[in-house]
Amino acid sequence: MSNLVSIIVPAYNEQDSLPVFIPALVAALKNEKSYEIIIINDGSTDQTAEVVLNFRKKNPCIHLISFSRNFGAQAALCAGYQKARGTCVISLDADLQHPVEMIPEMLKKWREGYDVIYAIRKQSNHLKRFKRISAAIFYRIFKWITGMDKNIGADFRLMSRAAVDALNQFSETTPFLRGLVSQIGFRQCPMYYDEKTRQYGGASRYTLKKMFNLALTGILSFSIKPLHLIALFGGTMTIVGVLSLLITVIFSVFTSYHVSDTSILLLALTIFSGIQLSALGIIGEYVGNITNTVKKRPLYLISKNTLEKECSHESK
Repeated sequence: MSNLVSIIVPAYNEQDSLPVFIPALVAALKNEKSYEIIIINDGSTDQTAEVVLNFRKKNPCIHLISFSRNFGAQAALCAGYQKARGTCVISLDADLQHPVEMIPEMLKKWREGYDVIYAIRKQSNHLKRFKRISAAIFYRIFKWITGMDKNIGADFRLMSRAAVDALNQFSETTPFLRGLVSQIGFRQCPMYYDEKTRQYGGASRYTLKKMFNLALTGILSFSIKPLHLIALFGGTMTIVGVLSLLITVIFSVFTSYHVSDTSILLLALTIFSGIQLSALGIIGEYVGNITNTVKKRPLYLISKNTLEKECSHESK
């Protein structure tokens, strides 16, 4: 399917935004002779699937992949990359925060020879201060721990067929696509965008818990430096604990200062217990990831897939 442009869109409870998003997306592709729009319904509990199917009746280039339950945005993106058939694949959110107007410019960059065009959000005043600060801190820590010197964009990106095929070779059960895309190489370039405010469906689906889990997945997936750090921290605290005990003993022996045996014992237990619990926690995260990988459970399960029915993919 030469020159087929694939668009993959994770959607979770987006029944309000899709009626605006899909026409805007189709309009952005008006100059493309051949395209497919794949909406991945990530276990929505509203009418997201029905909205997509209604649009599909008018435009057979619009497809629906429905999961059997909610598996998360990263799983939805992986499904899109694995099912997309285009010579290039563009991923973006359905909540209209990623500007579809950038797609023609992305396609232009791709035709100039770039394999990965990743979008980086500019600083935006409408974002909550906590989210701006936490995101900046995470990416700084991520770069420091993993040693990556490249910027990591959002999940709004264009990838060539070669880049998508390379990405699909990874079989991680807890993928962090932003990091993986940065690591696969190929010719990459950034594009900067102003994120729009979310107008439909209430607050963002990315809760604090989800953001924390994504950040933890990203760090643990790309580096074992936390193990080195905890080993260094443990060694440092052990030395500090030993020196503290020696100083306490010296003071109690050679001065009138008296320290009870209970205080010494509590000091030692506090230090060593903290080290052990911290070390076990980090090791446990790595062991958990290994356990999930060994189980080889599917990243997602599909209950409906309209891509199984071929269409001409010719835009109207």
